[in-house]
Amino acid sequence: MTGLLAFPPAAGVPNPATLASLNRRLTDKILIAFHQACEQQDAQVAKHLLSVLDFMWERDQDAPWGRRGNVNFLLPARDRYQHLVYVTTRPQPEPAEPA
Repeated sequence: MTGLLAFPPAAGVPNPATLASLNRRLTDKILIAFHQACEQQDAQVAKHLLSVLDFMWERDQDAPWGRRGNVNFLLPARDRYQHLVYVTTRPQPEPAEPA
């Protein structure tokens, strides 16, 4: 017996992994990109993504449906950005001169 999974997906029909990623909220996708920028120590990109998350959260507060009404997802992101800025901008110690 041959099931539907034995055939390659038709053009334009996303596979199950793609469907799972499409079901994520846009804020979740941006948050994932923010964390990836932090892991790569790209503070400039992380700053812009964090400002997009701030904008989306503020915009949704005025919406009648009140999506994601709390700021719990945003506070750790702000903390991580502050840590990234601290790590990438602190002065590095001078290498010791050979004796």
